[in-house]
Amino acid sequence: MSTKEQLQRIEHVANRVWDKFTPYQVQEQLLSLWDDLSDQVGLAKGFEPLYRLSDEDSKISCAILGSGGFSTGREELARAAALENKLGFSPVSYSAVISNRERSDALTVADEFGLPGLVVDYTEWRKKNDVSGSTKLFGFAADEAPTRAELEDRLKIKKAYDSELHAAMEAELNGIPESISLRGYDFILTDKLFSADTEVDNTHPASLIIREDDGEPAYAGWQESAYNKMVEDGFTSFQTTLIRVGWIGSYDDLTEVDAGEMLAISPGNQGQYDKVEDHYLLTLKATGLLPYFWGLSKEPADIQYLTKNNKVVNIRQRQVIVGDKILSGRNVFGQTIEDLDIFLRVMKI
Repeated sequence: MSTKEQLQRIEHVANRVWDKFTPYQVQEQLLSLWDDLSDQVGLAKGFEPLYRLSDEDSKISCAILGSGGFSTGREELARAAALENKLGFSPVSYSAVISNRERSDALTVADEFGLPGLVVDYTEWRKKNDVSGSTKLFGFAADEAPTRAELEDRLKIKKAYDSELHAAMEAELNGIPESISLRGYDFILTDKLFSADTEVDNTHPASLIIREDDGEPAYAGWQESAYNKMVEDGFTSFQTTLIRVGWIGSYDDLTEVDAGEMLAISPGNQGQYDKVEDHYLLTLKATGLLPYFWGLSKEPADIQYLTKNNKVVNIRQRQVIVGDKILSGRNVFGQTIEDLDIFLRVMKI
């Protein structure tokens, strides 16, 4: 089954789930199931949902955050709108489109979907605050890396900008959304941007299952650079990974080897990278399956990933649960067609 056909399957499954259940009802059923599973696998502290719903009528709010053309952000909003048109409601309440660049398509996309648009342009902010020089924090050649002191100064600048963007969201969007979809956002996130309760996810155009021997992602990098690295290493199937994103609080966080827990991976396209791989993942988010069927263990464990030589390397992370299956690291959701059966099976549809 092609990725496009699996994407259509996701929408079909979501229609069936939300035609019968509210997000709150799904969560209540899963929390009971996860308590039983925790006992079976010996997890003393158990699992918790990505988002905790307070009552029968509640659902999560989500904003799209990007820097450029917003093609994937637009697609995510379109998928949510299609579900809402069919069912009369959307399990995810999209609340805004946000950007750090005036030249992005953020305001155009916001207008298309009748949402508030917010832009705090980083270049203008730098001029206003008399910031000069590079603020780059990653990706240096071995002989060009700045000193620790220089990197700490650059991090302070990024935090100052994030503080202003945060304040703008508080003032113009009536608070910070519970969920953020990073769709082509070209900055790291610092601890000044979102509240501790905000869940942030990001699509990455390569497989993050594959690691270096030290656990560092083998195919990190921005946009096509990640895909190109896989091409150079002889890969012929290309996937997109959806990961949880944390934020940088200090210099030590810059050197920590961890790309965040993987939530899902696309089935893969033979021959060349295809945007439909991104669409597979953002459809999981837009249709409400990912926000309500995914959870995390309350305590970390050694999660298995694979090196380029197909050896196992362990990374200390929280375990990811999807419905009634623990699907973490090398076993991440999306690698088998049977994964799409989880939602209907768990809800007994």
